[in-house]
Amino acid sequence: MTRIVAPRGSEIQLAIPVVDSNAPEGFLSGGYPSTEAYHQDGSGSWVSFSLANSFAEIGSSGIYELLLSPADTGYDQVIIKYTCSGGASGMVWVSTKTYGLSTGIDYRWTNQESGAGFDVVQITQEP
Repeated sequence: MTRIVAPRGSEIQLAIPVVDSNAPEGFLSGGYPSTEAYHQDGSGSWVSFSLANSFAEIGSSGIYELLLSPADTGYDQVIIKYTCSGGASGMVWVSTKTYGLSTGIDYRWTNQESGAGFDVVQITQEP
């Protein structure tokens, strides 16, 4: 699974490799990944919806691109499941939530493994 955090309503260019099921060391070229998309706002239910665009292969690389439109990312969370005949399936999760960070507050981050601290950061505008 790939997780992307981006501003709500932004255009996002995704590029994903499709692993060849028969030769997992390589990518599958010439496929046609299909998608299922779901969105959620707040604690509401997940709702199925259609994306504005479809995957297209970049050359013959086995890497496929998908342009998510601002309408596609106009929700708190979006999940895109993709499958491709002869290839491994996957999922992309797009989150537009800020998870409670607010402006005007000092935040200090600490590395949990080493205990090393980072500079105090104040968020001056919403992401």
